[in-house]
Amino acid sequence: MNRSTNQLVQAFNDLPRKELDPPDKPNEWYFDVRYMHFEPNPYHALYIMHPHRQTFGSTPWLEPLPAGLPANKNGLEFFPECSREAAPEVARAIMHTFLSNMGRRGPPPSAPWKLITPDKALRSAVNEEFRRIGIHSSLEIVEPSPAIRSIADDAFDTKFSILVNRNGITGWELTEMIIPESIIFSETTEAAPPVIMGKKTEWDICTAYVRHIMEARPINQFSESATIISEMGKEIRLLQDRLVKFPEAVLRARADNGDHEAALDYGMRLRFGAGCNQDRTLSRVYLLKALDSAAASDIFKATVHAALIEWYVDSRKDGILKNRFMCAAAHHTKAAIQLSRRADPNRKYFCNAILDFSKTLIDLNEKIGTIGQIRILYPDIVQVRKLRDKQIEEEKKKQAMKRRKAPLRYRCAAAGCGIQADTGRLLSRCSGKCDPDKKPSYCSKECQKADWKNHKPFCREGAECSVIDDGYVDPDAPLQGGSSKKEGTLQIPVTYKDGSTMYFSTSTLEPKVLKEMAESAKHHDPPAHLHDGMPKSWKVDVVDAPCTCCDRCRGSS
Repeated sequence: MNRSTNQLVQAFNDLPRKELDPPDKPNEWYFDVRYMHFEPNPYHALYIMHPHRQTFGSTPWLEPLPAGLPANKNGLEFFPECSREAAPEVARAIMHTFLSNMGRRGPPPSAPWKLITPDKALRSAVNEEFRRIGIHSSLEIVEPSPAIRSIADDAFDTKFSILVNRNGITGWELTEMIIPESIIFSETTEAAPPVIMGKKTEWDICTAYVRHIMEARPINQFSESATIISEMGKEIRLLQDRLVKFPEAVLRARADNGDHEAALDYGMRLRFGAGCNQDRTLSRVYLLKALDSAAASDIFKATVHAALIEWYVDSRKDGILKNRFMCAAAHHTKAAIQLSRRADPNRKYFCNAILDFSKTLIDLNEKIGTIGQIRILYPDIVQVRKLRDKQIEEEKKKQAMKRRKAPLRYRCAAAGCGIQADTGRLLSRCSGKCDPDKKPSYCSKECQKADWKNHKPFCREGAECSVIDDGYVDPDAPLQGGSSKKEGTLQIPVTYKDGSTMYFSTSTLEPKVLKEMAESAKHHDPPAHLHDGMPKSWKVDVVDAPCTCCDRCRGSS
């Protein structure tokens, strides 16, 4: 314990304490922890109230956590996932609350006879913390009756409405806000670890790290698969060199001394276990530390915010993301968007981390009927999602116009192939006697040979079209990343393990390689993009060897 904590404990233990206060009411106080999702400065708060008082003393009190948090600063540095993490700050806030007399001028401060909280895990953890720091053992923490819990919840609802109004949310918007509930840590499940494909070799771990950071960087264009694969290969080798040049102890010391690039690197290493043990909690600590530097650029900070999104999403259980994790992820998404735009006011494209979460957030809240709160608190996210949806629709329209002119000329006719093109010259056509408007096109001789048994009966004048609609190709799919390339672009659809369908596109790879990439990607998360650049300190000397990570390939969004 430090001296200030000792002084706080001594002062709290010295407060007068009565069993009845007022004389005819039990001197017991209800408390819990709630997440206040106000923007731009969300925070956790200790909610405390006297359920037996009907006078001024019954007014609920909210103590931001950590205790003493400035009003102009968000409290995301404190984001407990279990009661053990919450207990030290909660114990300190309880002492601070009673010593400050909850902002009242009178009566003089006094201590509670008994404390009440609904969460068994928090009761145990705070009680243990009280004993550890020296709070007198006679102070009990017990479970509330259903009636007391109902009184506490009703009082909080009223308090929350007042706070919402103070934050400028009034009228119909007030009814759209989700009222924070008491956090029940005993019902919290452990967050899923980040996905690392393969056997978790150094290469696999570094690949997961690089994929994640590439998907978090602000982008300047959508890019085709081959370019992204090449970028990933280079960055993986850069990371492997950094692991040697800056081992954990060296990197952590630099991060602790205020090096924001080292803090980001160390936070990412901790997340994936690159050159150190995985530590989910400490990973977030260092990622937040990376945001504290005044020397960090907007692009850098946007990257860190976007990299933090998945940390909260990992807590999803059975497809359900609890409100505080959802809102915290949305806070970082909003910050990443705003910083990306500040760096480039005309920015039209946003990274995968932003786009993926924006879709998840909007789809989820539309499904459960809470989209109103999202529009109120996070309008930037809604706007970016609309922009992306509009871009997709525009691409679909462009390709639909091309395909109306030559509907069979832009896809390989072999059943199950899936290859499409944005120009007919990339596909070969049957040279037989079938009518020109019925001629099938193929991406390779192998596909043409495989389809011959199907096409042969139709390879004559006046015959019907032999192309089978196998449902493998979306006729409205946009050809992304290469429609402006003079040499033309091939693409193939792939369904990722999360069920989403996206498209790999290339102007350089052979169809066979493209199909192999698509098959491999079915076991992966959605893809990455080109970005505005990595921190300069990460660019140590490496040999620019050819990419060998095709089994870790990513596609363009």
